[in-house]
Amino acid sequence: MASIDHISRGRMGWNMVTSTNIDEAMNFGLDGPIGSDIRHSRAAEFVDVLRGLWDSWDDDAFIRDKASGQYFDREKSHWLDHAGEHFKVRGPLDTARPPQGWLPIITAGASSNAQDLAARAADICYGGQPSFEMARRYYASVKGRLGRFGRTEADLLMMPGIMCYVGETQREAQAKFDAIQDVMNIEVGIGQLILNHFPDLSGYPLDEPVPELMMRTDNLGSARLAGREPEMTIALMDRAREEKLTLRQLFDVAMCGFWSLGVIGTPKSIADMMERWFHEGAADGFMVQPPYMPGAAEDFVDLVIPELQRRGLYRREYEATTLRGHLGIGRPAGRYQGAVA
Repeated sequence: MASIDHISRGRMGWNMVTSTNIDEAMNFGLDGPIGSDIRHSRAAEFVDVLRGLWDSWDDDAFIRDKASGQYFDREKSHWLDHAGEHFKVRGPLDTARPPQGWLPIITAGASSNAQDLAARAADICYGGQPSFEMARRYYASVKGRLGRFGRTEADLLMMPGIMCYVGETQREAQAKFDAIQDVMNIEVGIGQLILNHFPDLSGYPLDEPVPELMMRTDNLGSARLAGREPEMTIALMDRAREEKLTLRQLFDVAMCGFWSLGVIGTPKSIADMMERWFHEGAADGFMVQPPYMPGAAEDFVDLVIPELQRRGLYRREYEATTLRGHLGIGRPAGRYQGAVA
């Protein structure tokens, strides 16, 4: 990652995921996923190790003086000598300190352990909450933990995911969504629901109301064990019952970003929603997730961004050259050098 940061001149970020997939676990010598407590403790220590390795060299350690033949200053190299509960790493890293110092770290997760990890180590916390009230509760919960780790609210950006179908009119936006839904493979839709702890609905008619099925306790229990709260899964099933949604309509709701913020609208209506979330404690920014490429991304750039710029909510020129700079988060000095640069 340090090498890519050098190659990209500081454009690298790290989406740190504490995986729960059994196939991933078996690729690393495990018989299955480990519990949330150990997994998040291990992740926190892993971050400490990586940041320590990125600090193996002071920023000005490499002199590269051809006249004297001195390549680096030995006094500005540092041994990590980390010995913890999960890792033992001597160091140093054989790569110069990254342009960003430490790469920005993005985490996600609704469990208490995941929120603690974000408050302790992340620069950005991704949110998958589909409603304003859920997002605002999550925002307050994560931000409220920062003080335990000696951090302030400015040290962590809360950035919910947003999936937009944009049109010049509401009808045009809805037509774009409908066109995507028309070509969706039903088996894929059912599989996505199962992955998110729904019972198997493949044996039920698509155009009749979602059957009265209880969410399987083994599914919800495994979700909690993995550190994922099933709140949104239960809410979607409750909505299906209350609104008497058909299975096909359930797919429409779920695939329009139920596990993130899904919006079908005009540039004004989407900007209105984003502005409210930004000003009323639900978001510090957004992770834009185009539902299809390149058209949906182009629609957002060409239609929504100008509306946000007119409101003074989005830059017109870049003020920096690195990912940290674009995000407005300071570049940390090496641990042997002092404070944030």
